Amino acid sequence: MRKEHGGRHSDAHCSGLVYSIADITKLVGLGRTFVYQEIKEGRLAVRKAGRRTLVLDADLKAWLSALPTKAAT
Repeated sequence: MRKEHGGRHSDAHCSGLVYSIADITKLVGLGRTFVYQEIKEGRLAVRKAGRRTLVLDADLKAWLSALPTKAAT
């Protein structure tokens, strides 16, 4: 299943191997600014393919697992 995304085809949801920043914001419900800040701070690893910024599935999972937990009150 290919998804049309701004004139481009995205296989990220099919393959689960790599995600764009737009994919991540939709998947986890966080804003682009927050995601880019996490990249800048070195907490979320990215790969570059030309001008595209991509996040491997394993890196996304590791980043999500490393987010702080909140104790129940």
